[in-house]
This record gives sequence, structure tokens and C-alpha cells, in this order.
Amino acid sequence: MYLTDITHDFDFDLNLQRCETLQTVKFKKSRLLMTFPFWGSRISFHSNQGRKVYLQSNRCIARSSEYYTFTIEGVIIFRWEKGTNTIRYKTLKDANSRLIQYWLLHTFLPVYYLLEEKYQMLHVGGVELDGKACFFAAPSFGGKSTLTHYFLQQGHRLLSDDTLGVYKKGKQYYAVPSYPYIRNYRKIEDLGSPVENFSRQSMPIGRIYRLVQVDSNSDISIRKTRGIEKFSVVEMCRDIKFPIAKEEHLEAWIDFTRNIPIYEIMIPQDQNRLEEVYQAIIKHTNSIPVGNPGTTEPIPQS
Repeated sequence: MYLTDITHDFDFDLNLQRCETLQTVKFKKSRLLMTFPFWGSRISFHSNQGRKVYLQSNRCIARSSEYYTFTIEGVIIFRWEKGTNTIRYKTLKDANSRLIQYWLLHTFLPVYYLLEEKYQMLHVGGVELDGKACFFAAPSFGGKSTLTHYFLQQGHRLLSDDTLGVYKKGKQYYAVPSYPYIRNYRKIEDLGSPVENFSRQSMPIGRIYRLVQVDSNSDISIRKTRGIEKFSVVEMCRDIKFPIAKEEHLEAWIDFTRNIPIYEIMIPQDQNRLEEVYQAIIKHTNSIPVGNPGTTEPIPQS
């Protein structure tokens, strides 16, 4: 789970799998969690899961907060001190093992890692392709999970069906696998179906495909994106943003955009043509190998 060694005192099993470990997080139950007064800071999250979700801190989040609480209405409250890996929690009236696992893995850990500046997070589907991470980018209902699931059926390892971490080591960017579930159907507060063929280690990022849905009879085509168009694809995938170190984060994402090839592929709205889409991506990958780490492209200034 995000290459994290998680210890906890939940009264159920998180079904964690052994993997490469980059982070350590401890969850401890608390009967009473302090909430912050009105002069603190609060950010509400858009949620299509039927619950209010919000982040609070004891100071303006754009500055140096010391403490955070993250609340999922009716389910659970998480609280931690910035710069630490021990997270206190309090369960609420609707809490059960399924809901806690869903909100912990799907939403809380990405928020925690962003605030603690451990990883940057991208909302993409991800699979292993030719020994590297291949991302599928699209808006909600844009076909990410459907295509990711099809790649799994062809034997590729899963990195993510929803959100994964990104970090840079030397000149190379790496993908951090999220959790071994895929949800290629619509159901709220549900992680999806378990996946056995899941990556348990970080992986160099090879390329990103932006999925563009077209008429069912249209041709499948792939073209390389450049400049500001590349950056707009990355911005679309950054669905969690905080007013913290904005300039530093912008510079980091510009560097990411310069170093990672991004392509646009036309996807016919016909699931019977998924094999054609799959073969087009495989052929494209084989014909245009990924360049050396550190190869950059200029980003025009707007």
C-alpha cells in the first residue's frame, strides 16, 4: 500500500501485502481527538461518495501548520502532528471495516503523503509495460479503469486504478503503487475487486497516455503532445492540491512534464475494440522506446 509499512490497532485486518518499504506509518486509536477552533483553517473536499470530507489545521494551511485533522463524516477522524508518522484516529457512528479501509487507502493516505511531502500524487490508471510504469490519464468516466482492467487481463501488473505516488531519485521519476484493487464498475465507497498481479515495488515511469474518447467507428490514433499541452495533461491528473509551497510544486511538475513522454490516444467508445486499442499501445511502445532519464523538452512560458 503506497510502499508503506503500516502498523495499526484496528480491530480488523487491512490485508496488507509484503512489499518494498519507503515509508512507515502507525495508526493508534484515541477516545478523544482535539478539534481546532474557528481561527484555524479548513478545506472541504469534493466527494461523489455521499459524505462530507474536510481537512482542518491549527494554522493557515498555506503556512506552517503544526497539527492536522482529516474527517470523513460519519466514519472516522484522523489527527497527526506535522513531520511525524504516528496518526491518531477516532471512529464514528457509521464506521465498519469496509468503510475504514476504503477511506484510509483511497483518500487519507494520498492526502497525508502530499501534506508531509513524501510523494506527489497523480489520479491515473497505471500498469507495468515493458518494465516501466505506463499511466492512463482521463477525466472521471473517461475510460481509465476500463483500459487498466483490460491490460491486467493481458497479464500486465497493476500499479493503480485510481491514484498513485510519484517521486524523483537522481534524474529518474518513479511510480509508487497504490493498493491491489481495481474498480471497473460504479459503486460508492468501494475499493473494487482484489488483484493478485500487483506491483510491490517502485518502478521507473516510462510514459503517459491521455485517453480521448471518440465515436465508436473512429480510427485509433496516437500522437505526441508537447509544451503547454503536456503540462495541461499533468494538471488534469492532479486532483488533490493544497496552497502549500505552490512555487516549488509548480517547478517540480514542470520538471516532471519535461522528462516524461506524454501521448494522446483516440479511444473508440466501443468495448469490443479494446483489443485494437491494446495492440495499438503495444505497437507504439515497441516502435518508440523510452528515452534516457533526464531527456528534457522545453515548456513554453505562457
